[in-house]
Amino acid sequence: MTMDSLPGYEIEVILGEVVGLSVAGRDVYRSGIKNPATGTGNDLGQVLVENRRAATAHMIAAARRLGANAILAQRFLEREVTSGINETVAYGTAVIARPLTPENAQRFAELED
Repeated sequence: MTMDSLPGYEIEVILGEVVGLSVAGRDVYRSGIKNPATGTGNDLGQVLVENRRAATAHMIAAARRLGANAILAQRFLEREVTSGINETVAYGTAVIARPLTPENAQRFAELED
């Protein structure tokens, strides 16, 4: 969640920062550009989305290892590390949140299933 708070929930414990990292070689990004010989290629946008998904999955796994049930203030950082190597970092604050209303408790239970 990119929000800094979680309306309808009480943050019981702040567990700390969690980070997920995905690294891709420049060739992965170039695959989004059409091949001059064939006129075909992968969608560059899809490549970038998949890199973000991988970084997010690593961040969620790190949060679960800490016992978190939510991540607040989630952000992305994307940069070229060296020539030909790009990284996507997903980061946020792992927390333990408790629903304050029966409606939120039910939504929370549905998300955990």
